[in-house]
Amino acid sequence: MPDISALLFGRDQTPGIVSVLADRAGHARVWRRVGDQVLYEEDSFPNWLLLTHREVLDGLPTQELPRSVLNERPQAPAGSIGVVTLEGANPFRYLVLTNDLERVERHVASAVHDAHETERYLEPISQIVYVRPPVEQYLTISGRSYYRGMDFADVRRLQFDLETTTLEAGTGAIFMVAVRDSAGLEIVLDTDTLSEAELIQMLVGLIRERDPDVIENHSVFDFDIKFLIRRAQALGVPLPLARDGSTFWESRDSVKIGANNDSFTRFSLAGREIVDTLHATRRFSAIQRDLRSNGLKDAARYFGVASPDRVYIPGEAIWPTFQTNPDMVRRYCQDDVEEVDRISQVLMPASFALTKMVPKSYERVATSGTGQGLIEPLLVRAYLASGKAIPLGREMGTFPGARTGIFTTGVVRNVVKADVASLYPSIMLNEGIAPSADEDGIFLTMLGELTRRRLQHKAEARRTDQPLATQASHQALQSAMKVLINSFYGMLGASFALFCDKSAAERVTARGRELLGQVLDELAGRGALLIEADTDGVLFSMPPRTDSEPWTHADEVTWIQEVSDRLPGGVNLEHDGRYEAMYSHMEKNYALLDYLPEGAPVESQRIRLVGVAFRSTKAEPLLERFLAEAVRLVLQGNWAAVRRLYRETCDDLRMRRIPVLDLCVTMPLTKDPQKYAQSGRKEEPYEVVLAAGRVEWRAGSRIRYYQARLGKKLFSVGATDYDPEFYVTRLRHTAMQRLERAFRPEDLDALFRESDGLFDTPIGSIIPLCQPARAEDAAVEELSEEPEPVGA
Repeated sequence: MPDISALLFGRDQTPGIVSVLADRAGHARVWRRVGDQVLYEEDSFPNWLLLTHREVLDGLPTQELPRSVLNERPQAPAGSIGVVTLEGANPFRYLVLTNDLERVERHVASAVHDAHETERYLEPISQIVYVRPPVEQYLTISGRSYYRGMDFADVRRLQFDLETTTLEAGTGAIFMVAVRDSAGLEIVLDTDTLSEAELIQMLVGLIRERDPDVIENHSVFDFDIKFLIRRAQALGVPLPLARDGSTFWESRDSVKIGANNDSFTRFSLAGREIVDTLHATRRFSAIQRDLRSNGLKDAARYFGVASPDRVYIPGEAIWPTFQTNPDMVRRYCQDDVEEVDRISQVLMPASFALTKMVPKSYERVATSGTGQGLIEPLLVRAYLASGKAIPLGREMGTFPGARTGIFTTGVVRNVVKADVASLYPSIMLNEGIAPSADEDGIFLTMLGELTRRRLQHKAEARRTDQPLATQASHQALQSAMKVLINSFYGMLGASFALFCDKSAAERVTARGRELLGQVLDELAGRGALLIEADTDGVLFSMPPRTDSEPWTHADEVTWIQEVSDRLPGGVNLEHDGRYEAMYSHMEKNYALLDYLPEGAPVESQRIRLVGVAFRSTKAEPLLERFLAEAVRLVLQGNWAAVRRLYRETCDDLRMRRIPVLDLCVTMPLTKDPQKYAQSGRKEEPYEVVLAAGRVEWRAGSRIRYYQARLGKKLFSVGATDYDPEFYVTRLRHTAMQRLERAFRPEDLDALFRESDGLFDTPIGSIIPLCQPARAEDAAVEELSEEPEPVGA
């Protein structure tokens, strides 16, 4: 078995690799950054694949090779195909080494087809052949990895952002581009002094001159690159943006967002990595559910990286504004790339650190799932380096998962969040649970080493006696290792992952439910009010203190440690957050009110909204803002302000002081015109588009529309013809529905009515609800982005 460092980072210590391009004929092109210079190298390697049936190679010239060739960098034998029979009983026993992968794949596919025809064996080809993309093959077999000896700040990153007259390249043009890089460049180019063709040429020149390792933007794949290519083609302007002077090529790929794989078109450049920060925010929000929107502006505000003087212009108004106030649009565009840079600095260091370990390119690590996407390549590299056969993934079926539950709804005070630190990894390590196919014991060895190193990096990141850059490097590494550690179970329980094991996964979840049950029993036994539990964490309210003194953070940490000390060995309960108040609406749908810093105005008290009941891409911006403010006031106990907010918002609607953009829903058009016509059912967003006289649109585009007096309309700049009464009714219905577990019906009615009733409860005597959860509170209302049929 390789040494521990090689297990995690690969055995080849070549420093500074920033990009790799490999092909299916054993050629690799490698770019390395050494200080301010970028070195270009060419390398050779054997393309490889794994087989469960040796006979599918019959008819090809093969040469048996000893396992010892894997001790160093192997090569394919000249004029034939090398076959290494790997050690062990796992199904993928035959490692094929070749310099002509196309030929081998065609032959194997034909042989498998013939075997199916004659029924010699019937398993699908995915259970006979295991093959990875060429770059991953190169990194795996060579033992190389990206970014050795580099910190995130050492990578040259460049951000560019286009401003266009319309969102469709077929009808619009580029009138502005902002460019920024990590070496100090900040520039805005526009058609005030340049033609569109000249603007594109200058952008190309800048990128080639600045020579970035990474190109970034928010929605760079879905918008900027596509638009740039279309306009460059229309104008006859070449785009030699790659390091070898070539242009973009495209491929279909997917990005892992929570449990889903969302497809997209990836654009690539030789010698550079392209990263979309929209993917990063979507992946973040799938885990940290209080990020309300993945758009650039909302994400920048969420992460605290938006400048206080940031310029905001509605998308539809950017081109008209440029014609009257170009300097304002220049500032807006420059703010965009600055925010992309800052969001990247927040979200991308963990992916950067993961790329130091996982044999994948940086741009693909940034979109990969964690189990099969990250852990599996590490295990495959380790197994091949050891000459060991690799298991075959199987259909897992279903089995009981984690324990979740909601115990209390309504308004709760003195709330604490506690987590069982790395529950599933701790169970696997403490009880020695690993895939039965892990014959070499690498699974637990790697998990244990990652856990040990993560704690070291976490401790180093907290040291204040070292440079901030050093602390940031340790923080990135500990975050990356945390991602990997928490992903081992994900691979164990994933169907068709090479190292999946249903029996082992069931043992882990069963023990997890048992341990979380013990945590809940201990908390309740000490007087805590349980609110909600999810997998390995729990939200609860601290018990009343006999001395009437308020709980401090230090008190809570000590109290939780006392609970932790009563748990089984190896299981640690940790303080993970404290909140002045919480509104528990439904399972996984709640609001948390942070404690107000001393001396800060009450208006600045931060609220965190979690769940589709409070944040949805379908909701009008006005409703989301109103709910956020109303819930904050509820948690502050200011009923009069809640009622005043509601009545003032109704007045603003009737007096048309609300911009129509704040009343628009934003919906995706997932079908093109032909597919919509073939679907045979009417759906509101498409009908709105057709009613506006548009017969052409692009699948994947998004539209905004609102309720006018005579029907729904597409958004247009300057529109004011919305239906106030529709939105007043919607405001009241939404507010009462979302806050129905906070108040009695009569109190809700009093809060969200435009005039006082003779028999209303006095506003000052309203008492919020806090009561045991009901069965229906566990049902989470998922809001899909797929349009509903008209009339549904």
